[in-house]
Amino acid sequence: MKNSELMVGFPRIEAVLQEKRLRFAAHCMRSDQPIAGLMFVNQLRARRVGRPLLSFERVICNDLAERDRTRIREWMEDREVWDAKVKEVVANTLKNVEEPPR
Repeated sequence: MKNSELMVGFPRIEAVLQEKRLRFAAHCMRSDQPIAGLMFVNQLRARRVGRPLLSFERVICNDLAERDRTRIREWMEDREVWDAKVKEVVANTLKNVEEPPR
């Protein structure tokens, strides 16, 4: 029996991680703690050899396929809009993953 056959009916790990990351980001943004101001801060460091590290901001932008930070912040502030965006992203992630052959 293959792993793909065993995992039928379970959510994809990519979709779960993406959903949790987006929900956590909005939770932090809506809080009145200092983390809300630090979420979209880019750290300036000396360039390292190899692929540049992804910032949390870049990961969130990649998840949403959106580059405008202002729009993302507005979405995060409105719970209903953000919930709809998260569901849309997760649905797209699940749609883009191939189903195992039967």
